Amino acid sequence: MKKLLLLTAVACCAPVVSPVARAREQAVNVYASHVSLSFPEPDEEVGPFSGNRDAMEVTLGFRAPEGYQFLPNEGKFRIWVKDAAGVRRHAELDSFLTRISSSGTSAKCPVRMKERLPFPLELDGAVRMKVAEGIQVLPAQEFEARKGVKFKAEGLEITVEDVMGQGKEFSKIKLGFQDTLDVKEITLTDEQGGRLDVQAVSKGSNCVTGVPSSCVYTYVVKKMPSRMKASVVVHKGAETIVVPVKLTVDLNAPSMQAADGGGQ
Repeated sequence: MKKLLLLTAVACCAPVVSPVARAREQAVNVYASHVSLSFPEPDEEVGPFSGNRDAMEVTLGFRAPEGYQFLPNEGKFRIWVKDAAGVRRHAELDSFLTRISSSGTSAKCPVRMKERLPFPLELDGAVRMKVAEGIQVLPAQEFEARKGVKFKAEGLEITVEDVMGQGKEFSKIKLGFQDTLDVKEITLTDEQGGRLDVQAVSKGSNCVTGVPSSCVYTYVVKKMPSRMKASVVVHKGAETIVVPVKLTVDLNAPSMQAADGGGQ
């Protein structure tokens, strides 16, 4: 299916500032970034792999509260959409598709609809967003590479779940934790703080992000020493906030430039 991208930053709607945000009680700015419309090719056979099966997408943009950054979130949410005919229906918002900027200060997520709706559209609902004040590196803690050893980093208790191939060219070590901190990563060094030759790092399938968080990290290390240091990186002040969404999208509205007399 072809998709015609209609940019609506100028003509579609006015941004709305959601008044409720627990992160320092600041507002999250919500706006419509663009609208995508899909048009089927003549004689096109529609199937699960034939392209985009959604007739419309309204991409919502979010700007984080000052001093905060967006973090990856999980889950699906529903937004109410009322079209020009007054018909009100649910549309799906999949946070798995959320794109977060490199700075973390903005995010975009599509609201998908299965049919073309007449404009203007009124969007109403709420979205859960995960935010944090930034990255904090906890002081490195020394530990022995032996199964069952426990050590703490600023209150976060880490357990050596298993050690495999100790003394061989390549060894594996598993570190597990469960805590009220939002852990981003754990890095390993030697006792002097020198970089280890870590060949691979993987997370367990049952990792839980957020607060509380839990996970098991598996490291493949070349010539792993018997004693090491672990540096834990956490998302400082991580929390989940509920962002109200209430805005109007109207592709038929005159552009701001036209309303200002052409900008001359």
